[in-house]
Amino acid sequence: MKIIFMVFVALILNASSIEFNNDEKNFIKNHPVIKVGIDLKFHTIDAIDWDGNHIGISSDYLKIITKESGLKFDLIALDSFDITLQKIKNKKIDMIAAIYKTEYKSKHLVYSDPYVSVPFYIYTKEETPTIKNLDNLDGSKICVLKGFMTALWLEKNYPNIRAVEALTIYDALEKVSRGEAVAFINDYASTSYSLKRVFLPNMKLNAPVIELNNVPIAMGVRPDYTILRDIINKINTNLSEKNVEKLRAKWFSNGKISMLNFSKKERIWIEKHSEIVFSADPNWLPFEGYNSTTAQYYGIANDILTIVSSRTGLKFKLLQASTWNEAKQQIKDGKSQMIPTISSVGELKDYLNVSEPYMKIPYLIYGIKNSFIPSSLKELAGKKVALIEDSSAYKNIKKYYPNITRFPVENTQELFTLLTQGRVDYFISNRASASYAINSANIEDIIGLTELDMNYSPKIAISKKFGLEAISVIDKAIESISEEEIQDIYNKWIFVKANESRDKKIPIIFYIVTASIFLAGLFLLWKKYFPNNK
Repeated sequence: MKIIFMVFVALILNASSIEFNNDEKNFIKNHPVIKVGIDLKFHTIDAIDWDGNHIGISSDYLKIITKESGLKFDLIALDSFDITLQKIKNKKIDMIAAIYKTEYKSKHLVYSDPYVSVPFYIYTKEETPTIKNLDNLDGSKICVLKGFMTALWLEKNYPNIRAVEALTIYDALEKVSRGEAVAFINDYASTSYSLKRVFLPNMKLNAPVIELNNVPIAMGVRPDYTILRDIINKINTNLSEKNVEKLRAKWFSNGKISMLNFSKKERIWIEKHSEIVFSADPNWLPFEGYNSTTAQYYGIANDILTIVSSRTGLKFKLLQASTWNEAKQQIKDGKSQMIPTISSVGELKDYLNVSEPYMKIPYLIYGIKNSFIPSSLKELAGKKVALIEDSSAYKNIKKYYPNITRFPVENTQELFTLLTQGRVDYFISNRASASYAINSANIEDIIGLTELDMNYSPKIAISKKFGLEAISVIDKAIESISEEEIQDIYNKWIFVKANESRDKKIPIIFYIVTASIFLAGLFLLWKKYFPNNK
């Protein structure tokens, strides 16, 4: 009875939730195995690994189709596209797992609905200036993959650009690296994958191809198999958005890289504002900091800007400031156009628009160990509390808790100084800033006591002169950052620092063991050279 029940449950779990019509059921019955062409080098989309396994997002979609329909797939490696089309015509293969739609291909294939889309980028040598648009490359040699849609697209839209064909991505990157072409145009997913695996230190991602920001990828089916196309579409339509996002997150580092559907106005804005000068607080770690010796801007905000840059093509240039007040003055004077970490614009409301927050970090009440633990802000009435002056916590407490004696400071270090000197009873800080300081300095006697119902929500603020398109572009890039990526960035700047700090401490057990070995050695020497000593 137990075995029958288990079989029954298995049948239910594996049963398809999709209703196929009679024609579709007959097709599945009469064509149980579909011969599908697989690209050897379309990494993260459609490729074959060293062990001969099909990998990429297309492989997962084929597995879903098998599960829902019962169709099985016989994988056939593809060579050149001309040979592929010939195999389609001769019915040696039935479909292609991943393909860009072009007029030429449409004569020989019918397409499923797109299941993913990718942006195209321009890859160049490191020293090549930012390419604002392809008109700047008139008369230049541009590398493209043989048989891909890029060559035909360039020929149609930029006839003065000379296409140099390459057989593989590695071949194309090397041609540009050697100076045989000025640039290489290809999709972000597979090219970035390849760049990470070849040693070409003089190569970089230069700029997006604005017109090819969101190129759809579909499955191509032989024309007499339109029912197969309909079956694939029906299965894809039935997938939940959650499952679709999981698939994208699995194969793309950013999960939503293909989802930045910029409007025409946004694309024009990106093209006109390829480089944005920004100001920053030099003493606001872990969010942002500046090393004047190495001229390096770093911190959480820098990692966020790096992602925004990769997904929009925007470049960001720091205008150094020695203080936060100087950074704000640079905005007022029009010397810079952006601040990457700000919770509210306050005095800069006439100058800046703000994006959606890219993090939400709770505020905590901090105090010396063994001090009284307040359950809420109300219990801080009459107490002296230090806060960052421009923070949202300071503004809220000033407005709603006037009985708390506030000590405004400029940076996190001052919070710790006032508390350890006994000049305040507590301080309030967001968890990230306080944890970073505690871990970096190995502070043991200051702890978080109470989490508040307030968050520090850093945003990117950008000049109002840029118009609403600027914020729209930034918001779309921020929205594309997955929760996993945000958590990785947070951990990098908080917990890694803690580990680094702890690693520097030599455990007391080390000294005990070392001393024991030393004493044991002395005892053995004594026994050897003074055997009769009593």
